[in-house]
Amino acid sequence: MISSGMKKYILLILALLMVSCASLPPEARNFVSTHFPNAKIVEVEREGNGQRFSVEMSDKTEIEFTRDGNWVKVEAEDGNSIPTTFLPKAIAEYAAKNGLIIEGISKTNIGFRVDFVGNAPDAYFDSKGDLVNTNYNY
Repeated sequence: MISSGMKKYILLILALLMVSCASLPPEARNFVSTHFPNAKIVEVEREGNGQRFSVEMSDKTEIEFTRDGNWVKVEAEDGNSIPTTFLPKAIAEYAAKNGLIIEGISKTNIGFRVDFVGNAPDAYFDSKGDLVNTNYNY
């Protein structure tokens, strides 16, 4: 049985999480509900003087958003995959064609850097999703 003090503590934590989730821009909340329908938001932090949001999901995925709610980086826990529903089609096709599982993606000044599960080198794609290079630091 949970004591009344413990119940208050749990309710406070839940309230803080709800406030944090509510502070996410609508675009970010929509991104999460669309592409991660089976995961819940566990924690939201504002970073970079409020310019970015860092979101931790119940499936251990971490997502970074701009203050406007646009995703910047999505990373799964080591060895796990991220959904490909929000990626340019060419990137998802490249991974499938080469038998690779995408573990993370981040936006770069030229397009995207994609991390794969295992020892496959990172791949860099332009903004259209066309392969630019593998294992090159942009």
